[in-house]
Amino acid sequence: MSSTTKLTPVLEATFNILITTDFNKVLSVSESIKDLLGFIANDFVNNSVALQNLIHPDDVDIRDNVLSKDIKASSGTFNIRMRHADHRIRCIRGHYTRAIRSTDNSVTLELCLQDSKSLSQQQNELTEIASFKTMMDNTDDYIYFKDRNHVFTSASKTIVLLSNPSEHLTDLIGKTDYDFLPEEYADIYYRLEKQVFSGANIAQEVQQTRDNDGKMGWIDNRKYPMHNKNGDIIGLFGIAIDITDTVFQQQEAAKLLAEQSSIINNTLVGITTICDRKIIWSNSTFETMLGYGEGELRGRSTRQLYINEIDYQSINQAYVNLKIDGVTKNEIQFICKDGSYIWVDVRGTNLHTKIDESTWLVVDITERKQAELALRDSEYYWKFALEGAGDGVWDWDIQSNVKTFSKQWKAILGYAESDPLPTGLEWENRFHPDDTERVADVMQAYLSGKNPNYALECRMKCKDGSYRWVLSRGMVLKYSEEDVPLRMIGTISDITARKETDLRLSESEKRLRLSQLYGGIGTWEYNFLTNIQIWSEAMTQQLGFPDISNPSKEDFLAIVHPDDREMFMVEIERQLTGNNTLDIEYRTINEQGKIRWMRSIGKSDLDANGQALTMQGTVQEITHQKNAEHDLRIAATAFESQEGMMVTDANNIILRVNKAFTTITGYSSEDVIGQKSSLLSSGRHDAIFFDGMWNELNTHNYWEGELWNKRKNGEVYPQRLTITAVKDSNDIVTNYVGTLIDITQSKQAEQEIEDLAYFDPLTHLPNRRLMLDRINHAMAASARNDMQGALFFLDLDHFKTLNDTLGHTMGDILLQQVATRLTSCIRDNDTVSRFGGDEFVVLLEGLSILPLEAATQAEEVANKFLNAINQPYFLADHVYTSSTSIGITLLNAHDFGVEELLKQADIAMYQAKNDGRNAIRFFNPEMQTKISAHAILENELKQAVAGQHFQLYYQVQMDSSGYPVGAEALIRWIHPTLGLIPPLDFIPLAEQSGMIQTIGLWVIDNACSQLQNWQQHQINRHLTLSINVSAKQFHQPDFILQITTAIQHYNINPALLKLELTESLLLNDIEETINKMKALANVGIQFSLDDFGTGYSSLQYLKKLPIYQLKIDKSFVDNIVTDNDDQIIVRTIISMAHNLGLNVIAEGVATKAQQQRLFNQGCRHYQGYLYSKPLPINQFEILLHTLTNTADTTSNE
Repeated sequence: MSSTTKLTPVLEATFNILITTDFNKVLSVSESIKDLLGFIANDFVNNSVALQNLIHPDDVDIRDNVLSKDIKASSGTFNIRMRHADHRIRCIRGHYTRAIRSTDNSVTLELCLQDSKSLSQQQNELTEIASFKTMMDNTDDYIYFKDRNHVFTSASKTIVLLSNPSEHLTDLIGKTDYDFLPEEYADIYYRLEKQVFSGANIAQEVQQTRDNDGKMGWIDNRKYPMHNKNGDIIGLFGIAIDITDTVFQQQEAAKLLAEQSSIINNTLVGITTICDRKIIWSNSTFETMLGYGEGELRGRSTRQLYINEIDYQSINQAYVNLKIDGVTKNEIQFICKDGSYIWVDVRGTNLHTKIDESTWLVVDITERKQAELALRDSEYYWKFALEGAGDGVWDWDIQSNVKTFSKQWKAILGYAESDPLPTGLEWENRFHPDDTERVADVMQAYLSGKNPNYALECRMKCKDGSYRWVLSRGMVLKYSEEDVPLRMIGTISDITARKETDLRLSESEKRLRLSQLYGGIGTWEYNFLTNIQIWSEAMTQQLGFPDISNPSKEDFLAIVHPDDREMFMVEIERQLTGNNTLDIEYRTINEQGKIRWMRSIGKSDLDANGQALTMQGTVQEITHQKNAEHDLRIAATAFESQEGMMVTDANNIILRVNKAFTTITGYSSEDVIGQKSSLLSSGRHDAIFFDGMWNELNTHNYWEGELWNKRKNGEVYPQRLTITAVKDSNDIVTNYVGTLIDITQSKQAEQEIEDLAYFDPLTHLPNRRLMLDRINHAMAASARNDMQGALFFLDLDHFKTLNDTLGHTMGDILLQQVATRLTSCIRDNDTVSRFGGDEFVVLLEGLSILPLEAATQAEEVANKFLNAINQPYFLADHVYTSSTSIGITLLNAHDFGVEELLKQADIAMYQAKNDGRNAIRFFNPEMQTKISAHAILENELKQAVAGQHFQLYYQVQMDSSGYPVGAEALIRWIHPTLGLIPPLDFIPLAEQSGMIQTIGLWVIDNACSQLQNWQQHQINRHLTLSINVSAKQFHQPDFILQITTAIQHYNINPALLKLELTESLLLNDIEETINKMKALANVGIQFSLDDFGTGYSSLQYLKKLPIYQLKIDKSFVDNIVTDNDDQIIVRTIISMAHNLGLNVIAEGVATKAQQQRLFNQGCRHYQGYLYSKPLPINQFEILLHTLTNTADTTSNE
């Protein structure tokens, strides 16, 4: 753009908006809005067009921030997208200022909106550099620059051609993406630009596109922030790269790879890739060859392919060849998945793509190898027949020191027939270093004539470096004239297997000797003919037998305990007579007198006549077993004691019980063995009790205590239980032993003693001692939870007269019946006690934390006492009536001591007697203060009634289409010092004092006046108005006259006045209620049954009453979305109402989900905070206007 270009003015418009908690109202709009967004100002003022609805959905976070009431952010600027009247998106730059109005503390918003494109024309142009311009004109990429308002400031020719080939570069400058691109593309670019302007260093996204000819392509979009010298973001630089060719190349490469994979997987050659001796890939031919499924070998070690470790290690050379030559070839056996073997030809190639990674071609050659092996076997047997026993032959020319060897000799040492033969020094070096000197000595002794023959066993080195044992034998065949040996021949036989067997046998004998020695098992042998015995080391070193040479029978009997010798001699005689087995237990005793138990087991060898020749056997010490058996017999005797006993394993499975256990519990051993010990549980103890028990048992291996258990017949009884943990040598619990005693009788005795100490023997009520303790506990509980309690002192009126006239027996009967009646009037956690004579003290706990409410609760109980005691008594043949005087004092942890509280209750009781008996009196100084406050509030309410210091608030009632259909009028007390007082805080007081009639009449009058006002306006004249009517007001004789007089005075349509009655109103005088309602219904009044479903009215009267509407109580609506029970109740109410032809409205609707659930179940009218809280009349009428306009707009769309 040239600097001389004429600048167009900035397009902008201003808004003045009132922001409240419930709605936003546009107060004024500048006329320039028509140029900016295509709408006229009145469209926004009359709410036919909502400003927030024009904002792009992705910018709602900016909208919510701008339209919020947060006065802390008093001003700011923003960028946002808005939809023009022509339905296209405009990029807008905005500025806002918030302020608080002094008149009503509401928030006003001054909003200025400017067209981003027109702003761009006011900015300084970017300086064009010749080289930069050349680049922009000749690049194939789409390059562009934008300002902070998303407006193009410069662009390459390619992007102009992309947008519209007929346009010029200057036609693009000053525009946004929404001016020339489809909206879905413009949305993508705008979202990326928001990321850049929010601080991202780059915003990138690959986008699939379609050009003007419909051809598919891909663009890589990237956007980068531009900063000024202060670091502020002033715009962005964007580049879009056409990556269509790259994407197509990638697709072609993927297709080619798939074709190659198909070829590889269908070839007859197995192919696998191995890295670090692990299989990383295999084709299907390789997997099928070995019996594996697809991918099953991936990641596994190649070790599982080889038959043994030797084969696996032998392939190491193949990997060495790979590293040197790059290729290798082997024939080897592989093991298949099913355990069978196959021969394979394996050829490896190092691809050099990765370290230690190679590819192997594998061909199954099993059939060929089987044929070769068959041929080799036939050759082997032929040569075996020629070489006889298989010895290797050597021939030594002693003078030249030249040796020749047969094929078998070479084979023994691992040489092939064609391998060079070891000669000279190499021959000598083939003997094991430990055998070399001995071989030389034997050879020299033979050659020198010292030994007549040459034969020795030695070790010789094989080709692979290992050694084999051989038996080498030879002889000199030729001597010189001087008798010097000239030629010697010999053989070697492979005796490695025999040597290894001998070695294993030697080691086995050594291990046997050590196991006997350290295992305490001795072996012996006895020759009956020579009387000589042989004892092993274990007998002398471990079992205490004397270490003597050639021990005899007498030596053996000398160490046998004297008491066991005769038995042993008898056993020996049995052996001599042909009984060839021995198994005997006996004791030995040494010189120190130590006695040990032994067990000898043996077997005799008999001659042809059945006489014993020798006997061999073992001896083992069994002292520990014998001691254990002795201890077990003692334990078995102790186990059958008078106490019940139970043994379990470590998992509390019962293993054994005694007879006393059966007597106590009723369970036989067959009933419980194999069962959990919890079978005996009574269920009276919680998890905390058992956690403590097991913690003690696991810590100290012992627990003792009392608990309640259950017999087989279901009887619960007290038991003293002792549990001991049994551990093994590793300190691990193996068993638990429980000892249990039935303590029922002792507990009963304790209870009888306690009853005498703490209970009145006549009435069985707690006595003074127990009552004082419970009062102390109640005061401690009050300190923890701040809840109040109450103490009652009761004294029967004229009790002495009864004793004097009818006798003390009748007096005792009366006291017992009074005790029963008092107990029936209290809760389980309260206490009735007898202090003596005709005095009773009652303790109530857990009353309200508010003293006034606590006093009310106590008074209700006291009235129960009076009513119960006043009922007639039947004393033998006498009918007697009585009364009582009751004194009450409230208690908590911060008041007085127990004795002081009793004194206060006693004083209050005497005050009741002084006031005429059969009465209730409180002793609580604070109660007087609160009663006085109650009186003051009542007096102020009288003044409010007289001065009509009340105001009606209105809560809107809606239908399902979004239109307001009416309202409920709710009274508020405007107190001069306390402010706004809701009805719940003063209506009960008004009902108690009788002022409810005057207040109710005021509500009727003001409601009718408001209906008259609404009838003057077309938009409101259809609205109904509901008012609440109390039971006392309704039952006034002139109630019908009050209603009809007000209707006539204000000349209103009676059908628009709705009276809301509660179900409790129907409880009394139902016939009168029906008549009054019908009389008012005949006038045109409508009735709504409030809080339906929470009261106690009979449904049989519902069809008789002229009810127009049922109101579903808020308690059912609160959880209707999540609570199945509430859903069923609401559905039932709606169904019943529809069947009776009644209208239904739900109160307390706070969420859209609740409203939708009610709608789905057939409810079409709603009231609640979803639409509005109760409002004064001026705010309510603004709300009506807004709701009506919104509903009209929605219905027109």
